[in-house]
Amino acid sequence: MENNCDLDLPVSHGTEEFKLKVEGFLNEKSKLTDKAREVLIQAERQQIRQLKNVSKELDESFKENVAKYKELFPRGIVSGKALRVGNKELEIRLDWFFKNYPQFTWETIFKATEKYIEAQSSDMRYCMRSDYFIKKDDKTKSSVSLLAAWCEQVNESDEDDDNPIDDFYQVI
Repeated sequence: MENNCDLDLPVSHGTEEFKLKVEGFLNEKSKLTDKAREVLIQAERQQIRQLKNVSKELDESFKENVAKYKELFPRGIVSGKALRVGNKELEIRLDWFFKNYPQFTWETIFKATEKYIEAQSSDMRYCMRSDYFIKKDDKTKSSVSLLAAWCEQVNESDEDDDNPIDDFYQVI
């Protein structure tokens, strides 16, 4: 009600609204009372606390996965550029990646990166740096992620592998 969202609740909207008025969370014009606003503020604070705790727990595993991602790229200099960049830069870009592409997991990222490196192995001169593969800003200041495209391909190929009808026709 605070955000004017129409939710599909298991009880009727009128019943829920009546309960909120009886409990003092809505006034007669169905507007939030100070009591309701305080509950919302407390709930938001609790959610923020929980998110901070989760982020602290994930921080170590995130750094381990960043290091694992970095190791997928070959060492050394190719055509005047190092394909591996520092962990700090990768952390920033992977943080951006997960905010923009939350549907992908680390497992998918690793598979996609391995497939990309494998596809480049014949001529590493055209291989992107590990940070640009995640996110590269173009001249119009918009960000492009080749990693996201490769992750989509990995997910699509995994879905195709799970399709028994396709397997049946391949046998025929």
